This record gives sequence, C-alpha cells and structure tokens, in this order.
Amino acid sequence: MDHRRSNDALSKEEGWNILPNGHQRRKVTTKGWEMLIQWEGGDESWIPMNVVKESNPIELAEYSVRR
Repeated sequence: MDHRRSNDALSKEEGWNILPNGHQRRKVTTKGWEMLIQWEGGDESWIPMNVVKESNPIELAEYSVRR
C-alpha cells in the first residue's frame, strides 16, 4: 500500500562503492526501507522491505513499477 524510509537507510552519499579503478557502483540494498502491508482481514502493518522482497518479489516489483 505504501513505503517509507527510516533513519537506518543509506543516504545518497553512502549509496556508492568506489571501485579500484575509480568508478562508482551503486550499492543495492533494502536497508532502512519498509512496506505498508494490508492483510486479508484489513489490518495493516509496516514490514521490512527485505522480508517482503523474499516472500512476495513479484508483488513488490509490480508496486515499484506503479509508483
């Protein structure tokens, strides 16, 4: 339903690895990101994105494309 960033998420400055040749490569991580999940009974809860990614990768990808 929604997503949010916590204080644990990497900043834009921290989101890069510097390779030995001097090039930068983006760090791929879900650290500090949470997804708002609505359960079948109507309850909602915030779940770490890595848990959602492991259990429902297709739904997470579809959500990402929509947003």
